[in-house]
Amino acid sequence: MKTLMVYNSLTRKKEEFQPLIPGKVSIYTCGLTVQDYCHLGHARMDLVWDTIKRILRRLGYDVYHVQNFTDVNEKIAAKAIAQGQDPLEMAQFYIDAYYQDMKGLEVAGADLYCRVTENMDEIIQMIHVLIEKGHAYAKEGNVYFRVTSDPSYGELSGRRIEEMQAGARLEVEDHKEHPGDFALWTVAQPGEPTWESPWGPGTPGWHIECSAMSCKYLGESYDMHGGGVDILFPHHENELAQSRCACGHEYAKYWLHHGMLTLPGGEKMSKSLHNFFRVKDLLEQVPAHLLRFFILSAHYRSPLAFSQELLEQSRVALERLQNTVRSLRNIKAEITVDGQSFEEALQKTQEAFWNALCDDFNTAEAIAVLFEWNRQVNQWLASDQLNRTWSDRFLSAYADWAEILGFASAFQEGEDLEENLKTEIESLIAQRQEARKEKNWAAADAIRDQLDTMGILIKDTPQGVQWQKK
Repeated sequence: MKTLMVYNSLTRKKEEFQPLIPGKVSIYTCGLTVQDYCHLGHARMDLVWDTIKRILRRLGYDVYHVQNFTDVNEKIAAKAIAQGQDPLEMAQFYIDAYYQDMKGLEVAGADLYCRVTENMDEIIQMIHVLIEKGHAYAKEGNVYFRVTSDPSYGELSGRRIEEMQAGARLEVEDHKEHPGDFALWTVAQPGEPTWESPWGPGTPGWHIECSAMSCKYLGESYDMHGGGVDILFPHHENELAQSRCACGHEYAKYWLHHGMLTLPGGEKMSKSLHNFFRVKDLLEQVPAHLLRFFILSAHYRSPLAFSQELLEQSRVALERLQNTVRSLRNIKAEITVDGQSFEEALQKTQEAFWNALCDDFNTAEAIAVLFEWNRQVNQWLASDQLNRTWSDRFLSAYADWAEILGFASAFQEGEDLEENLKTEIESLIAQRQEARKEKNWAAADAIRDQLDTMGILIKDTPQGVQWQKK
């Protein structure tokens, strides 16, 4: 198994990945607060982790992934009340919409999705343990985590307690012991669903839900925790602190944070700023494989600007790969070639591709490797050096790389085109060849023009006529 290096936000350095249980990888990622449709900023996490899991499984790991839904909080309640809906029914509507978006994006999804409303007993129990251990206190129906009780608090974000703000769902109350103390349980806001607890009816704080659910489904220690860099503080910092204090030992071993999706000027894309692109709307305009290719063209930790113009650049780039694949499919001849040089070039590319992916899942570098390979293949195509055997070998490599990165459907489009148009195109090519044999150049040119109008480019080679979509 190749050595996999992972950047750990907790230690702020790349580390060799060593799972807690050899051969197995446990993952928890922070999912949606389901108050609206999923936008592309949210989907970046799903696409990134779908790819990470593909890579891990190819490396031979048995992967188990849990992701949550925050299906109760004051924002969901406020929106539902304003629209005359039941908050829990509205949350379910957006959960169902999320599943549809993931299906449209060709994302396999988590092995288990869990939600706050189905795990209230575990949340209350963890809060109870924190109070018993002196890490939390109750005041007027609310329960707060005592940040000063955790000597390691701030380790993940690199912040000192003295610099902290509240970082909680509610404003700083006078009865908090420290302004950085955050809510574990709160008195419900008007219209918000409530649950009974030892401290009175209320709802859980944002951070405690992930601690309780991840420990329930993955155990008190697991391998990877993922989410956006925008929730590293306060959410992940607080989640780590309360989990460590409740369980008495470390929590997630590796913390992976993806960069933000922004507008070209660097402005964050978010629902609160009303500048986001909904996945359901984008999928009506562009195929899923193009959105994935766009997302993976940047390293997952890097910020990524999105616009229709930048998406078009990705479409043009991806089309270069697609055109090469179509050209390879059209090679029919079995000429003698220098297979040794092809084999060496292919193995060198395979090695570079996997070196990139094992360097903190660097899909951007892996895609750059593919384009360098694509340039070489196009040179071989232009000089008619390939035969059917090697074109098939190369097609298998393209399919394998695309499957690992998750945009295999980009190349399947070419297969569909050939199935639908092959008979007509090859009939026209045969008619053109007959016209050329009879030296009927006008008829031959007319057929070439007809094929050109159909979007088909033909090329006369010593091995015969080859064609591809323009």
